[in-house]
Amino acid sequence: MKVLFVMFTAVVAPVFARPQTYIPHEPHFCPVVEKTEDVQGEPWQVGVSVPGGGTIQVQEAHEVGTTWEYGGELGISLGSVVAGAGGFSVSVAETVTDSVAEAGSQECPDGAWHCSLMIYPAMTKLSGYMHEMGPNDGCPGGSLGGWSTDVKEGDAWSVVMPRTDASGNGVWGPELCTCGNLKHWADPGHPALLCKDTCANTGTD
Repeated sequence: MKVLFVMFTAVVAPVFARPQTYIPHEPHFCPVVEKTEDVQGEPWQVGVSVPGGGTIQVQEAHEVGTTWEYGGELGISLGSVVAGAGGFSVSVAETVTDSVAEAGSQECPDGAWHCSLMIYPAMTKLSGYMHEMGPNDGCPGGSLGGWSTDVKEGDAWSVVMPRTDASGNGVWGPELCTCGNLKHWADPGHPALLCKDTCANTGTD
């Protein structure tokens, strides 16, 4: 009796790894603070005036906000600007409220004029440029800057923000002004500053 042996050969097709498609990340930019500078903000005038020899006593509040000089269209988060300025030892806020009541009373020098009060907020100008980050990198403070193909490496920006004290309150200074009494400008004691707005209750010069 003959035994027939049959041999089978299995053919295994090679397995190739699936090619991976590279998907570029969308450009991610963060603001880098290059410079800080303390500046004087645009003054605002209280709604009270007194004749020469009188005392200005007023309680008013005025909100002072942030102003972009340029670069506001870059989509920058103010939180990342503030966090990025930490190494400059500045203290700023997006908005603050100036309370004139803290100034106490102001004496108008005796003379043939009326006085009012202008409030000058203390501001800080922060300026810098945009820097492209890695796909998994965040901006300082955890706030993202701009995810935009319209932003380029080195794009400049500058923003003016209200300065704050250690308690987070706005910093400002009051200045006496005269209510348009130019014909008495050379008289002794006349306030040197001319009020920016028309004064209330001035009567006649």
